[in-house]
Amino acid sequence: MPNSREWALLFWLAVGVAVALRSTDIRQSLLHVARMALGWKVSLPFGFLALNTVAACVAGASFHLWDLSLTTDTLIWLTTAGTITYLNLYRAMTRERFIRRLILAPLQVTLLVEFLVELHVMPLLIEIPLQGVLVLLAVLAAVSATEPSLALVKRLFDGVLALVGLGILAYVVIFTVENWRTLDAAGEARRLILPVWLTLATIPCFFAIGLFAAYESTFVRLRSWAPGRTLSWRVKTAIFLGLNVNLYAVTNIRQPWLAQFGSATGFREGLRVAREYRRFKQAGQPTQE
Repeated sequence: MPNSREWALLFWLAVGVAVALRSTDIRQSLLHVARMALGWKVSLPFGFLALNTVAACVAGASFHLWDLSLTTDTLIWLTTAGTITYLNLYRAMTRERFIRRLILAPLQVTLLVEFLVELHVMPLLIEIPLQGVLVLLAVLAAVSATEPSLALVKRLFDGVLALVGLGILAYVVIFTVENWRTLDAAGEARRLILPVWLTLATIPCFFAIGLFAAYESTFVRLRSWAPGRTLSWRVKTAIFLGLNVNLYAVTNIRQPWLAQFGSATGFREGLRVAREYRRFKQAGQPTQE
């Protein structure tokens, strides 16, 4: 079950949605986003990620890494870190060392800080106004960041947020030290490492989704350069066999390679271009934008 802090965040999320829905333009935009999300290009990969997460939890339970008490934490991971990684997947693939950065993402100091803050939550009647103030400060800081003339104001809001965060962290640390014997050490340890092993367990899933997205997007781009704007399945097969799982190479095809791939007339020519392109990328030479 969600704790009082999570219920407070859900409360303010519901308030924000209710206020936003009063605007006709926002309602139409949300409907457009919902239609896109229900399309197979989004819903199918995300469903695959959700099923992979369930399978990871079942496997984790056999190693005593997961139990039903972690259901809420798992859903939070899936709807926050997992979803954000999924939505930013294509942009992340255009950079080198995609898998390495994916592995290192949960191994950050912020993970430990978030865990410590969640060790003790305040009553709901305190969490609701507290989270409301924090959300308001975060929104004001984000708005201030859009105007260079408000840089001083942004630093002020960032400073207030940092002070409030440090105050909450200090309170939780003191409470934890004073009540150390009453804590479920094993349960809290499982909660601490949950985001780490969930991310590691879903890397093959993210890689598979990324591979599908990379080739699907690349083939769409290449059709603009193909005769009759149609890329034959023989050329697609040649590109896949030539570039295989090199996501960085697939997502960074630029000119003149777009034209060369697009104008390939068969399997052999497509495979030749793919091999030349791989040697070109390995040599580290720049391509045209």
